[in-house]
Amino acid sequence: MLLIVYLTNFIDQAVEVNFLFRNMYRSGADMVEAIDLMETPYEIIDVPDAEILTVSRGEIIFDHVSFSYNE
Repeated sequence: MLLIVYLTNFIDQAVEVNFLFRNMYRSGADMVEAIDLMETPYEIIDVPDAEILTVSRGEIIFDHVSFSYNE
């Protein structure tokens, strides 16, 4: 009976270690993906001598906007 208790405890600890390493691996993979995303160059570039955008109010108004699929 004591052997079963020890084996159960050992298996529980092994499962915990497995979860720990799996989470560390996932975190590392997420970090690499985030760094790759931050190092991606911008696709949209301002035209030469573009005016600096100044925002006076935090508001966006959509007026006369429509959307449709091509038939």
